[in-house]
Formats: sequence, structure tokens, C-alpha cells
Amino acid sequence: MPLPFLRAIMFGVIYLALCVTGTNYTIGRCRDIHFPGLYLLSNTLVTTGTSVRQCIGIYSANVTLDGGGLQIKANNAGNPNLQKGIVVAAPGAIIQNVQVVDFLTGIHIGAEGTGCTVQSVSILARRDSCPSPSLDGIVVEGSDEHIIQDNTITIDYSPALALNATTLIGISISRSHNNTVLNNTIEGLYAPSVAFISPSFNTGASVYGMYFEGLRDSHVIGNRLLSLQGGPGGNSTVPGQAGGSGGPAVGIYLTDQSVANEI
Repeated sequence: MPLPFLRAIMFGVIYLALCVTGTNYTIGRCRDIHFPGLYLLSNTLVTTGTSVRQCIGIYSANVTLDGGGLQIKANNAGNPNLQKGIVVAAPGAIIQNVQVVDFLTGIHIGAEGTGCTVQSVSILARRDSCPSPSLDGIVVEGSDEHIIQDNTITIDYSPALALNATTLIGISISRSHNNTVLNNTIEGLYAPSVAFISPSFNTGASVYGMYFEGLRDSHVIGNRLLSLQGGPGGNSTVPGQAGGSGGPAVGIYLTDQSVANEI
């Protein structure tokens, strides 16, 4: 058999093996991912700079991100409004074995991210200073067929002085079909001050373990919702101004567009 032909066969076998098994990469800093493969954290990732809005962005199909138990952490001293820990904008992503700490949203899966899996992830969303916008663990918007299982999400919002109403959500899914949300643990804590400096911002925080809007044909099974406590209203510091109302604490909230689900 001619040597060039043998080389062509060998190249084809190697190429096929790479296509099947993918390529392994290590990640030692916050970055965007544009190629399929297995990505392993080599160390804790901490965001830097004041303009960063996310740590990891997944923009290729068929990416597996395995944290090996390490952290992806927001440096809120450098950027108090850091938005998202991991952003998924491509189909078939798998995110597992990672801790996502101190972002306003731990993991966000957008309309391009169909068929993703988030498993064995620990998310701690917390804020102990103002400004204090809403905090979310996992958010899915406009994409279908996800598996979200065996994750632990803790929402801890305890500023010394609360300036505005806040919404805390463990798992939020909107406009999405055929999902499995299984065996997750969600804990929400809220410990606000009782004094508010403006009559316009004196409503307690609203806490939702799971918030579903337009969820269809999905299975939500075996999840644990612990210590969900809405924030009480505060006493206005403005003379003659009434105090604020308390916020609700809801385990699972479904809008009327959510149908044909097993919960």
C-alpha cells in the first residue's frame, strides 16, 4: 500500500479520535471559550478590573467546564456590580463540580444555549453592602431541554443598610420547554436593617426558591427549599413617612403561562 495512502488513513483515524473525544484544556484565568472540548480549572479564578461583567463565557457548542471543586469568584472590591459568573450562549454545554461565588447571577443560560446541563455546582450569591441589586443562582431564558440537578444554591443578602427592594431567586426559568430540575438544594437568607433612608425604597426583599415563567413540559422533582425568608419592611427615617411593607417568601412560583409540568 502506498505510503501517502497509509498516512492519509492514519490522519483520518487521528482526526476521528479527536472529534469523538474532544480536546482537553486548562483554565487559569477568567476568559471566553470559543472551541469545543473539556475545560478544567487549574486554580481558583478571581475577576479583576472594574469593567468585567462575567468570568467565563461559553460561545462554542459542546463545551464541558469542570471546576474540580475549585472556585470562580467575583472581586466585588474592584467591581461591586459584577454581573455573571458563567454565561452560556451556545448549545450542549455541561457545567459541573465548580463553586461560583459572589456574582449577582451565578450561571446564566441564554436563548442560544439549548440542551445544557448544570450539575454538582455550588453557587453562593451574597451581598453585604449597598447598592444591593437582585441576586440569582441559575437563570435560563428562552432556551429548552436543560438538566439542572444536584446543585446547591445559597442566597445571602444582608446589607448593613438596605436602600431598595431586592428580589432573590434560586433558580429562574423563563420561556423554556422540556427541562429537568432535579434534587437541587436552595437556601435563601435575608437580614435587613430596619431603617431606610428614602421613602421611595422601603419595601422588604422578595425571595423565590424557584421562579418559572412560561415553563412547559418540564419535570421539577426532589428539590429542597430551605430557610426562605422574605425581608420585613423597614421604618422610614423621613418624619411622617410610613414604614415599608414586607416582601414575600415563595418556594415555587409559576406564572399562568407555565403548563403541562410535573412538580
